[in-house]
Amino acid sequence: MAQSYQVINLKQPVKLFGFTIRQLIFLAIGIGLGFLAISKVPGDWKIGNLPVALFAFIFCVSISIVAGFFTDLKPMAWWRNSLLYRLGLKSTTYMPHPEPRIPYPSSDIEEEASPEDDYFIGSKRKSRGRK
Repeated sequence: MAQSYQVINLKQPVKLFGFTIRQLIFLAIGIGLGFLAISKVPGDWKIGNLPVALFAFIFCVSISIVAGFFTDLKPMAWWRNSLLYRLGLKSTTYMPHPEPRIPYPSSDIEEEASPEDDYFIGSKRKSRGRK
């Protein structure tokens, strides 16, 4: 009788409740910011018959979920640079400037002449056996 084994795909991230660990961290941060927004908004502010604090909580949580999913599409550094460039906080022009370099070949390197150098014109080493 043949045995079958469950295959575990290691390329897929670990998921809890359908979210990756990074997405759950973003969700927890969003819930925390949502509760902070609820506590800061006055209770008598209303839109229709619903309090503004409810909308602030929903906004914070939904933005955190979107940010969590966006980090799976591209790395966080890409999103940060994209935002900074679009807001004009980072320069978009590159001004090259000369940088100091190590001269090549360096003057402190001394090469030993090999025996093959005897046969080349202009070699610095005197040939053996001849004067």
